[in-house]
Amino acid sequence: MNKKSKNALLLVVILAIVGIAVGYAALSQELVLTGTATVKGSSDWNVHFADETKTTPSEVGASNATISLDSSKLEGTFAATLEPGGSVAYEVSIVNDGTIAAEAQAPVVEVEGEANYAKCTVEEVGDTTSDLIGDTVHTYRVTLSCDAVDSTDDLPTTEVEETFKVRFNYVQKTNGTN
Repeated sequence: MNKKSKNALLLVVILAIVGIAVGYAALSQELVLTGTATVKGSSDWNVHFADETKTTPSEVGASNATISLDSSKLEGTFAATLEPGGSVAYEVSIVNDGTIAAEAQAPVVEVEGEANYAKCTVEEVGDTTSDLIGDTVHTYRVTLSCDAVDSTDDLPTTEVEETFKVRFNYVQKTNGTN
């Protein structure tokens, strides 16, 4: 090989390496897209507690049962004074007066205090697996009970006052339309 051919080959190899490096750098960069979207018609999100949810709870061995609902957070505060073995059940209904379909996710329960003997359970009443839109109502039963923590524990000897917060989670339905 003569010197011209070697220089030309070396130039081609260098250009190929530079091209591969530039291509790799371009493809490995984070791509950020910005823009705006327009929704045709009117759409709004209006998932909230139904007005009739502030009903008298069913009580067995419980007193001072209270419920406080915050529709802006879809959060309820449930409290009661529970005798050993007592319970109180609340039913809350959630509706969607908006036009965007919503789907339920698992409720989140937070204890306010120690909850040594009390527990809070949230169960679906009826069909809450369907999308929440239009005339659909999702109803949940929130039960506070005073039980032994596990099978080796005894019940408490006095009443316990407990408060739990329950956040009901809904998200926009991602597939399909309303």
